[in-house]
Amino acid sequence: MASVTKNLTWDPLEAAGAVDANVLASAKKREIKNILKSYVSNYDPLSELIQNAMDAVEKRFSSELSEKPKIKVVVNLQENSIEIIDNGCGFEEVEFRSFLAPSISFKSGGETRGNKGVGVTYIAYGFNDLTIRTKNNFFIYEGVMRRGREWIEDQAGTVARPIIEPAKTNSSAFDALEQGTSFKISFSGKHVRPRVRTHSQ
Repeated sequence: MASVTKNLTWDPLEAAGAVDANVLASAKKREIKNILKSYVSNYDPLSELIQNAMDAVEKRFSSELSEKPKIKVVVNLQENSIEIIDNGCGFEEVEFRSFLAPSISFKSGGETRGNKGVGVTYIAYGFNDLTIRTKNNFFIYEGVMRRGREWIEDQAGTVARPIIEPAKTNSSAFDALEQGTSFKISFSGKHVRPRVRTHSQ
């Protein structure tokens, strides 16, 4: 007969790390899907990216005035894409590698426009084609994440969990900056809002 320990103490958050990897992946997927359900407006991607750009610019220029703060919005109707470019603080590598995960936020609250850590998760997994660029004196990176929304909606387990992969991309507005960040979303695939309308619709 197995012995029973009644006075056991543990941290539930740490204990979750010992669970089977597939169970953890399913739990994360459910968490992300619940986040996506809270975004219902066609303007959500634009507002999320602009408020993050504003926070990045204010963070950099609150103590530095070497140049003017800039935020640029590029709408490309041929590509069905939007790109938000700022000359703010950019990312450090540790921040960049984890900030798309749910509930991770490096904002301190206070004067920032959001610190729940769900907005960028929505940007990463609410769409199927995300390009991210960032550069400063400490870290430079350009990469893409594809099929995020397809993975979330996949019931059969046929879509691999998306990863961010390095990719050389074209953005003359971002290339012209000394430092900053660019997020570009292309609107394609099912469940993506706003939907791309074709002439037959």
